[in-house]
Amino acid sequence: MTEILSRMKIETPSSGSVTTQIVCLNCPVTVFGRHFGMDLVCIPLSGIYVIFGMNWWIFNRVHINCCAKTVVFPNPEEDSQLMSSKEVRKSVSEHAEVFAMFASLKLESEVQMEGLPVVCEFPDVFPGDISDLPPERDVEFTIDLVPGTGPISMAPYRM
Repeated sequence: MTEILSRMKIETPSSGSVTTQIVCLNCPVTVFGRHFGMDLVCIPLSGIYVIFGMNWWIFNRVHINCCAKTVVFPNPEEDSQLMSSKEVRKSVSEHAEVFAMFASLKLESEVQMEGLPVVCEFPDVFPGDISDLPPERDVEFTIDLVPGTGPISMAPYRM
């Protein structure tokens, strides 16, 4: 145990505000058979042994699924090649070489127009082959105003 120079004030949901000056540097902690070295801040709480902060969860790439009530630690033997969108954006801004993979689905059989109830009612609107999203079309949309008029600037209610 080490005493630090200044006091730390920590807000807790159970005990309100607590202060401490005691830390344990590089403590060995075992979680689900995995060993970690951590710097622990000692706070006087009863019934709670260790509180892991969000920075620890993120650094160790732990996935918490609240709906399934599971905690998944990554396998240390497998180096994950997946990156989040934030990591990709940061790597690209640092001019790193990044490879991206996009998954897409392709229909193995053609969709027949006769099998789609609304489409078969309007054959002149839909093309013969529906294989993907509709093509981009230029749509001109305007609201013609009477010359000399402008937006109405009036309060919706009077006080």
